[in-house]
Amino acid sequence: MKDFEWSEELFRDPPAQFRGAPFWAWNGSLDPEALREKMDVMKEMGFGGWHMHSRIGLSVPYLGEEFMKAVRFCVEYGRSQEMLSYLYDEDKWPSGFGAGFVTKDDPDLCARHILFTKDVITGDRAEGRKTVTGRVPMSGPCRLLASYDVVLSDGAIVSYRTLGQDDPDREQPEGQIWYAYEVISDPDPWFNNASYADVLNPEAAKRFAELIYARYAEEIGEEFGKCVPTIFTDEPQFTRIQVLEDGRGRGEACIPSTMNMDALFREEKGYSLMERLPEVFWDFADGTTGPVRYHFFDFITQRFADSYSGVLGGWCRRHGIGFTGHLMGEGSLDEQSRFAGECMRSYVYYDQPGMDLLADRKEFMTA
Repeated sequence: MKDFEWSEELFRDPPAQFRGAPFWAWNGSLDPEALREKMDVMKEMGFGGWHMHSRIGLSVPYLGEEFMKAVRFCVEYGRSQEMLSYLYDEDKWPSGFGAGFVTKDDPDLCARHILFTKDVITGDRAEGRKTVTGRVPMSGPCRLLASYDVVLSDGAIVSYRTLGQDDPDREQPEGQIWYAYEVISDPDPWFNNASYADVLNPEAAKRFAELIYARYAEEIGEEFGKCVPTIFTDEPQFTRIQVLEDGRGRGEACIPSTMNMDALFREEKGYSLMERLPEVFWDFADGTTGPVRYHFFDFITQRFADSYSGVLGGWCRRHGIGFTGHLMGEGSLDEQSRFAGECMRSYVYYDQPGMDLLADRKEFMTA
C-alpha cells in the first residue's frame, strides 16, 4: 500500500486504496470471462477493488483448486487494472468454522455453552431447547456439571447452595432445584454439516488460521500488503447469552463456555464460577449484587478477544496483511454483551475494524 501526500487533486481522483470495495458474492460458477466482466463493471463504477466472498450457490468447493485458481486470476487481473483484491475468510458466515473443517474431526474445538434449567435432562443430549437469535445450535450432547438449591424472594436470591450428587436434601429442597449442563453444539447444515467453532478456545482460531489463512498465503501470499491489502473476518460470535424470562425463575438460561472453563476462571479470578453460578443470573434479596456476574462477563469478553481476534490479528501481522472485519451484535451494548461481551476489546487487534450497515440502516453506537 502506497503512502500519498494530501492534495485537492488526490481528493478529486483518489487511487484504489481510498475507494470503496464492495462485497462481491461468489454464488455461482467462477468462469474467468464472467469474473473479468464483473471486475470491469466495478472499475467503471468507480470502485477501487472487491472483497471475494463465498456465498450460498457457489458451484465449486470452497478453497479447492478451482476456487483458488479464480482467486489468483482476480488478484492478477486486478493488479493489471491498479485495483485491489480483498480476501474474505469463510464459506458464508459467521467466520471461524473454516467451511466445517475446523471442528469436523475434533469435538474439543466445537462451540459449547452452559444450559441453566430446572429441567432434568435424561440421557446424554439436550434436545429442543428454546431457539434464540444467532446461528449456533442450542441442542447437542450434554453432561451435568452441577445442581443448586436456590431460594428466591421477589425475583432475587435469599440463599443458595450447591448440591452433591447423592445429597439427601434433593428430595426436600428449601427452594427450587436448578441444573447446569454443558452442551456441545450439534452439527448444522449452515456450517456444512459440522459444528461451529469454540471462539473462546485459541486452539480453534489457530486451526482456522492453519486451514484458511495459510491456504491464501500459499496461493497469493506474495501479494499480501500489496494488491491484497486485508482479509475480512465476519461476525464471529460465542453462543448467544440467553437470560431467564424473569427473576422468578421462569424459562431457562444459557451462557457461553469453553473447555476447562471453571479451571481457567478460577486461575484468573481466584474462585470457582460453578460454585457461584446462580449469582450470574440473580441479584440478592437484600438489594446487593456480588462480583460474579461482572467477573463472568469480563472473563468471556477478554477470552473471546484474545482467543479469536488476537490469534488471527497476530497471524496477519506476521504475514504482512491487514486484519479487518466486524463482530456480531455490534449495534447495541445489549446485543454486544450477548454475542461478544464488548466489541472494543476485540477491535484493538484489528487494523481496520468495521461494522455492518445493510440497506438504509443507521449505526451510531459502534461508530
